[in-house]
Amino acid sequence: MTFCTKVIVMYEREMEENALLRKAAGEIAATVSALIGFDVIIADLRGVAVGSSDDRWLNMLLAPARAAAESGETVETSGGRGAFSGVSCPVQSMNGRAAGAVSIAGEPARVRPFAAIVSRQVELLLRERELYAFAGNRESTLENLLQDIGSFVPGVSNEALLASRAAEFGYDRERDYTAVAVDLYQFGRFALETREQVRDKRENIQTRILNVKKAVLASIRKVFCGACDISATLGNNRFVILHAAPGEDGTAQPELTHRLAQQTLEAIEEFGLKAAVGVGAPARGIPALAVSYQEAWKALFLGKKFCTRPGVYEISEYRLEDVITTIDAPVRARYVRAVTGSFRSDPDWNQMRETIRGWCESSFSLIEAAKRLHIHRNTLIYRMDKIARETGLDLHDFRTCLNLYLALVMDQYTGPAVKEQSNAENSEF
Repeated sequence: MTFCTKVIVMYEREMEENALLRKAAGEIAATVSALIGFDVIIADLRGVAVGSSDDRWLNMLLAPARAAAESGETVETSGGRGAFSGVSCPVQSMNGRAAGAVSIAGEPARVRPFAAIVSRQVELLLRERELYAFAGNRESTLENLLQDIGSFVPGVSNEALLASRAAEFGYDRERDYTAVAVDLYQFGRFALETREQVRDKRENIQTRILNVKKAVLASIRKVFCGACDISATLGNNRFVILHAAPGEDGTAQPELTHRLAQQTLEAIEEFGLKAAVGVGAPARGIPALAVSYQEAWKALFLGKKFCTRPGVYEISEYRLEDVITTIDAPVRARYVRAVTGSFRSDPDWNQMRETIRGWCESSFSLIEAAKRLHIHRNTLIYRMDKIARETGLDLHDFRTCLNLYLALVMDQYTGPAVKEQSNAENSEF
């Protein structure tokens, strides 16, 4: 870091601290003044009053406050007409640097007993707000970091800079990482129900909803609690985790990642919420991690598209569907028409479609396909013979089955997403 850069960073930090002091000074001064019965003025490093229990002092230059801030010592003054009379004490920020001064107006002998207590109280209140602001800035920085990793473009993005930024949050470039995406399903409905619940109460609705999101993030971090794990909230009620492989060799353990993802679902359900979780492939290094990040969201999207219940969707189980998404829509539509167009108008089209998919997804096993379709083996044989008679397709021919299966998956992908089931037999998703 160059000298010029250091100066700029120091200046920015000072400006942030001054802004925080200005924002909190009025409230702090009024609170402390109500406790001790004397006017309290909080000044910045220049001695300008930025907060006061009495507005007449606001924006005035108080020489005693400036002297206290600069020297780090308590300053007592007995002013004449129009001059300030009281005790001024220095105030430090959370990092130990001078932040300004607090002055108590009144005869020094009367207000002196309060000086040390008041300055300490002001520091505690100021540091509380600093911690709150720091936590908010940290979460915002973390969110931006993960989004930058997800949008990484080789040859364009700065890999070294991203790795350095990530290292500040525990990223270990010598470990495999797996991206995990979490989406709170139908959170809008939850928000609406919350508004109904607190309609006649004084509680702030947005605060409650925000606290729920914070609690969900805390639960996620309790599950993905490895020293090198990184997680953050994204917009639209979504969360993302970069799960670091445990162990000395840093090699990914997909079974562990799946188990943690399932535990995350269970933890979210404790809030009365449902979620979908997408899991990308293990990756090492920023470029590969960016791909895993994108795969996690793709797996989540495809899982919600093809399934009827909340669950953990791994990209390894959706490679075929992932490839299908890259095919132009007109090409997909033409392929589906060419393969299924001759019999998709059949009255038993839905049954035929389910039979073909069940047969293909059961590795062409009569026993397994019958179990999957919840029908008798003889019923399955009858259905397959009927398909052969009416379409001329041989379901024992691999290429025929491959074409049919691809067409059915494309057809489902092109169609509307699976809707939430309202009956008691299905989980609400």
